[in-house]
Amino acid sequence: KLRNFTFGFQFAPNNVDEAAEIRRIMRFFKQGMLPKGGGRGGNNIFLGSPNVFRLKYRSGKQRIKALNMFKICALTAVEFDYTPDNVYQSYDDPSAISQPVRTSMALSFTELTPIFEGDYSAYDKSESIRDLSASIDENDRFDGLSDDDIGF
Repeated sequence: KLRNFTFGFQFAPNNVDEAAEIRRIMRFFKQGMLPKGGGRGGNNIFLGSPNVFRLKYRSGKQRIKALNMFKICALTAVEFDYTPDNVYQSYDDPSAISQPVRTSMALSFTELTPIFEGDYSAYDKSESIRDLSASIDENDRFDGLSDDDIGF
């Protein structure tokens, strides 16, 4: 079975620059979940794949072993709530006309491959788990999980 995950984020910009950054983040995820158009020149007969995401819980550059790992995921839904306090409030933002005081964003991801027992092995060479470990060897290969690692 493929696993689904939802992550929620709250945005509360303090100035115009932060508001613009929030709008860029929101657009990145909205645009990243959509299929790509076909070739140039308006030929959209064939669709390209949407972006895929490699999610990790990290502290600095190291993966947190006490939290679960994810295989490659597709972003399946992006939801915004411009009234997280059940009241719409905004302030004047010259670059956006008006900016909500607070916005919540929910991202839903689905793993593209199921979890198997062999995924815990250092000998598995599956592309879907290649970069999940806190440490990768010189061949860019997943080095397996230690006995005290929660894994998937």
